[in-house]
Amino acid sequence: MLDPDTLARRIQESLANPSPDFWKATIDEAAEELRAAQDANENSAADRFWFLHKVASIRHRYIQCIEEIKAAKYYEAWCDLERVEIELSWLRKNPFYDPKDFDVIALEEQVSNWQSLFPYTIFFSPAFLEKRKECGICRAVVDPWTDCGHEIGKVYGGRECVHMVTKAEPLEISIVLDPVQKYSVAHSVLDKDGNSVDHHDYSPVKFVADRLHSPFDGFRIHKTKAWHPHSRYPETPPENPCPCESGRRYADCCQTKPGVLRPHFQVMFEKPPPSNMPAIVFSEAREG
Repeated sequence: MLDPDTLARRIQESLANPSPDFWKATIDEAAEELRAAQDANENSAADRFWFLHKVASIRHRYIQCIEEIKAAKYYEAWCDLERVEIELSWLRKNPFYDPKDFDVIALEEQVSNWQSLFPYTIFFSPAFLEKRKECGICRAVVDPWTDCGHEIGKVYGGRECVHMVTKAEPLEISIVLDPVQKYSVAHSVLDKDGNSVDHHDYSPVKFVADRLHSPFDGFRIHKTKAWHPHSRYPETPPENPCPCESGRRYADCCQTKPGVLRPHFQVMFEKPPPSNMPAIVFSEAREG
């Protein structure tokens, strides 16, 4: 069995590696070592191999997120970003190595930055009555009167403790703005033929992705509002809704002002973007 610290050093030296093949091979190696440690009842080694396997899995999935964004598979990327967010939280809860040594904190910030660029604002949230839950480690029933000694979200001998709901009753589905499960996006409208159409504006997401040299390049976001020139709205009559989306008439809102006040993203890149990329891009699609 390999010494976990040997694999840890190799991963630390390769954190900026943008190759999905490298991370897939590292995932496979860590999984093999994890199984060997578990078979030998080496719980400490198993925990550390679990941590390293999770690090490799996260970085592989994060690269996949960027590839999906560049391929305009935005909803798929959104779901994978949520998966990365959840898996990063497991590393924070189970620091068998120092998370900072594996860019866990930095990657959490990048995931949050990406999520802030997406236009999703309305989500579905299902509610269930949980009638029976079991511990994912020992299968003991989870209730207020029973304590099996395993804590949800913790890792024991390389095994993750989750609670499995084995009996449940659906109660309701709510429409919410701040969901527990981010993948439940209410993101489609129907066209005249009844087909589902994604109506969202992803230009801020594309703007950032097009200017990254590597998937792990960092960036920061500052959200504000800026005046868009009136010349961009020549076909908006004064009596129509204002393009700023306030709900008021154009004539009573922004038409007499220096411009149309719209959301503005200021992006600070860790590495300067390619010189042939425009520094400013206007978008007029509605939010949400």
